[in-house]
Amino acid sequence: MRGGGAPFRGLCAETPTIVLAHDSGELALLRAFDAGADDFVAKPASYLELRARVRAVIARAAGERIPTIRRVGALEIDTDAHRATYAGQPLQLSRLEFELLAQLGGRPSRVHSKQALLRDIWGYQTGRATRTIDAHCCRLRKKLVQAGAIDLVVNHRGIGYALTGGGTDEAA
Repeated sequence: MRGGGAPFRGLCAETPTIVLAHDSGELALLRAFDAGADDFVAKPASYLELRARVRAVIARAAGERIPTIRRVGALEIDTDAHRATYAGQPLQLSRLEFELLAQLGGRPSRVHSKQALLRDIWGYQTGRATRTIDAHCCRLRKKLVQAGAIDLVVNHRGIGYALTGGGTDEAA
């Protein structure tokens, strides 16, 4: 921003743009939006916040609304209300258990690697082995089983986790 130049000149109107800047002042914000930015984030920025803003800008640019309620069989995940139910019964989940369930429910049946889950939920950028995902999935599965869901969160050994349609204890 030094020298009074226009640092955001030339933003492409067709390409969704988020300005990530050190300067969080009103002038920087106004310049970014005047130049055509879709969003503005001041540093330091949370990885999770930035990821959510990128998804929202891309969805707006594509003319679609990111669904806030996801359904997988009898499981319903409402990301706006931060609430999950199974067969109408509310699930009492911690924030990270809910984020894990929402991430898996965003693309059901897809195997989500442990590294991708660590990056997307915890913001970790590590190649080290950790049992964090396994521990949270174990607690999440116990809560789902208490609600009547069987085999909803599936471990693909050595790869990661997936959310399936799962069964209920009534079907067994």
